[in-house]
Amino acid sequence: SDEDRAKAKESLERNAREQGIWATHVWGERIEDRGSQITFSALGQLAPVEAKEAWDPTNEKKNRLACAVAAELPNLEVRPGGSSVDISQRGVDKSFAVRELADILDIEVGQIVFIGDRMEPDGNDYPAAKAGTRAVKVNGPADTVKLCGEIIARLSR
Repeated sequence: SDEDRAKAKESLERNAREQGIWATHVWGERIEDRGSQITFSALGQLAPVEAKEAWDPTNEKKNRLACAVAAELPNLEVRPGGSSVDISQRGVDKSFAVRELADILDIEVGQIVFIGDRMEPDGNDYPAAKAGTRAVKVNGPADTVKLCGEIIARLSR
């Protein structure tokens, strides 16, 4: 709802400022309304991968922010993402997305290859893996591009 969206944005900004992680220089939007979720990227959506990785190498900042926001928004799902904190309605996650995609394509979830970098139980890609996709773990964007290139090459033969 509009009210939930406003509460999510306010909580993200206030908690990030209180925790001292509201960066002064950002690349692109810091809090983005993606329709199905609100996403907080401390350095902005367009920040270089190296800067995102250096900002929170242990995920401590992101996890601390997610916990604080989750405590204030118990009716919403608050998850640490790859380099973000994501907020959505409960049950609307990557498992929901792959099931919807399978229905649209009229295929089984197990026929979907899902590529992600955070497949561990607390990772944002875990729900898609748990849903029954053919989950393939990568180590970042460059690894994803390489894997997709290999898949396309094999399918082109």
